[in-house]
Amino acid sequence: MISISPHRLDLWILCTGKSGGVPIERILGSWSTVPLIVRFRGGPNSKSLPDNITAALRHPDRICEIDLDVTNSMAGPIVEAIQEPFQALKSIRVTVRDATRPPILVRNAFLGGSSPDLREIKLDGIAFPFPAIRQALLSNNNLVELHLSNVPNEVYFSPDQLAELKRKFDAMMNIASGPCHPDLAHALGSVFSHVDRTVEDIEVGRFAKRRRIS
Repeated sequence: MISISPHRLDLWILCTGKSGGVPIERILGSWSTVPLIVRFRGGPNSKSLPDNITAALRHPDRICEIDLDVTNSMAGPIVEAIQEPFQALKSIRVTVRDATRPPILVRNAFLGGSSPDLREIKLDGIAFPFPAIRQALLSNNNLVELHLSNVPNEVYFSPDQLAELKRKFDAMMNIASGPCHPDLAHALGSVFSHVDRTVEDIEVGRFAKRRRIS
């Protein structure tokens, strides 16, 4: 019964990287249909990921949650892994801590450009270019939380990219000024809604910051 209906029973395998346990590969082989949660908190002097965590990341089709807090020197296997598709992933929280180094910038795709069931993204100290994040978001209708912290300047849109976005947006607005296709009306409504919420969040953040300073 467990092997047939692990999702309905809300069952999952928790991989924490603690030493002395059964190798995760053996567990995954015994429970071939049960989803996998990967959680680990590295110490400030940690240099490499535990073998179980590295092994677990090699099973992106099984992972439904990633929650990792690591140092810069431990981040290599994580960076490599999250450029691949994770079709079952619902939550990803990755923090890379290193006060002496800049945030990690990854130039390739985020989650392979596809994350249909993802509900939460929290990245701190590791950044993907916004077009790569956007590509993954376009494949998703379930996202509830998006937090990007310690984002280096290199991930922002270049002037050429902004000019191209403005050209496309102006073209949409010109079309929308007349009889408008329902799909375009829906798309513009979503854009304006996101812009309103983003501007409101920015203003609230600025107000809170001013209050803290004063």
